[in-house]
Amino acid sequence: MAKKYLEILDRALKLYSEIPYQYIADSPTIRFYTDWSVFDRYKVADSRYPCEDLAEGDYDLAILGGCVRSRERSGVRIKPVAREDLESLEPDLPLFKLVRIEDSKIYAMHIAGYSAGAVVYIDKDLDNPLRIKIAGGSVQRHLSQHLSIVVGEGVYAKIQVSVEPAESALRTAVEEITLMPGAKLEIASMLRNSPKAPSFHASHYLLLDGSEVISGLSGIAGSMSRIMQRAIVEGRGARHMAFGAVVGGGENKIHYIENAVVRGRDSRAVLNVKGIAADSARTVVQAFAIQEEGSFGSGTNVEAATLTIGRGALAVTLPMLEVRCGDVVEARHAASQAILDVDVMTYLRSRGLTVYDAVKLMTYDYIVEPFQDLPEWMIQDLVDNIYRELDKIDFESLKIP
Repeated sequence: MAKKYLEILDRALKLYSEIPYQYIADSPTIRFYTDWSVFDRYKVADSRYPCEDLAEGDYDLAILGGCVRSRERSGVRIKPVAREDLESLEPDLPLFKLVRIEDSKIYAMHIAGYSAGAVVYIDKDLDNPLRIKIAGGSVQRHLSQHLSIVVGEGVYAKIQVSVEPAESALRTAVEEITLMPGAKLEIASMLRNSPKAPSFHASHYLLLDGSEVISGLSGIAGSMSRIMQRAIVEGRGARHMAFGAVVGGGENKIHYIENAVVRGRDSRAVLNVKGIAADSARTVVQAFAIQEEGSFGSGTNVEAATLTIGRGALAVTLPMLEVRCGDVVEARHAASQAILDVDVMTYLRSRGLTVYDAVKLMTYDYIVEPFQDLPEWMIQDLVDNIYRELDKIDFESLKIP
């Protein structure tokens, strides 16, 4: 039984040396929006990352470096899985099921260097969010952390994920989330990354008949951060609703992608992403949906927007939509790119506001907008995560008209 997972790790390590990070360049002008050369400075982990003695806080599950801590929660079963546990795992666990190693060198690196994670089964409705913390990364090496979550048939669940910066480590974190028929999930993810190290965070969803995901994400750029969420909307009548905002400040870089592949009849996907680039940061946001041949009666709505603060920043907006079915009810996409309005800034300054106060006021609606359709319990933490980063930016020193 153990052989299966050890073979997966061996195969991932072999592929890591053979395949590229991306098979197709993003554009002829910027070959890779993610600067993969930064990732190549790190080697694949060949042993479990050390445990780190970090304050766990009020969390139901905490992955702290290479160790896992959990507490009992009614309706939830948590199975911690460390690297050495892979030798004795039963083969039917939902681990590495939604991730294709062949898709990218970074996935091969993540699985080959697996350190610690957990398999989570949610069997009963959760009125209060299951709180998950991912942290650690003070040692300069590769830290691979992994979560596999299964929401049971007809179950309504709430999950809150907080990811703290890996100060010196290259973190690769992957979530696999399966929704059984009729399941409903509300999930809020607050991701923060280190200006000293690159990071890769991916969430993969599989939605079966009648299931629904409402996802909110706010992310903070690190030295080079790649954030990707991918949903396979497989079942009939399934719905995937993803709303996200990311911000880059200083010289940090972030590449954020929301992707949905719609296959089920009468299914739906909504992707609404926004990005802010301030100072000398580079912020790229992509939203990409595909309506497959058999997705009759399906609908997609793709929106992407960016805001640039300061003349040294770069913001890129990339909405994409591919319709392969001739009988859909909706297929729309939109994009916008903006800078702070000079006239509004001048007016606010004339009324006595500092540059910082004026910027904060002008960005409020921009940041809150993608989250306004989320359940109320999710919104405040998502917005606060963004504003904590804006608080660090010296707007007085930026070249704002």
